[in-house]
Amino acid sequence: LEEIEDKESREEGEGGGLRELYDTKEGYDEGTLQVDPMHEVYYRVYNPNATKATALFLHGGPGAGCFPNHARFFDPDHYRVVLIDQRGCGKSKPRGATAGNNITALVGDLEHLRDHLGVGQWDVVL
Repeated sequence: LEEIEDKESREEGEGGGLRELYDTKEGYDEGTLQVDPMHEVYYRVYNPNATKATALFLHGGPGAGCFPNHARFFDPDHYRVVLIDQRGCGKSKPRGATAGNNITALVGDLEHLRDHLGVGQWDVVL
């Protein structure tokens, strides 16, 4: 019976059921980036020495920002993971501000951060 239950739980995980999150292998780098006179965005980079690919994770809204577990969706053997607290969210400043917060500004902020981190291209995950 134990053998059957074990086989069923593996199949459930492989077939679209819940799966475990990855552990982050290394520490992280973090910082802030002034993107205009009013806004400073907070970012965190997990697995900073990964060389295969970079994933940018964008949180939902409004206001919450990113959490460390968001980096655990990505295989640390493959991805350098960038989390950013978008304008007005999380640890970005000014918190809760909506002035100048629009899609054009968001794309500009992301490009500014990509350049700042020296990333040629990244996979964007929503």
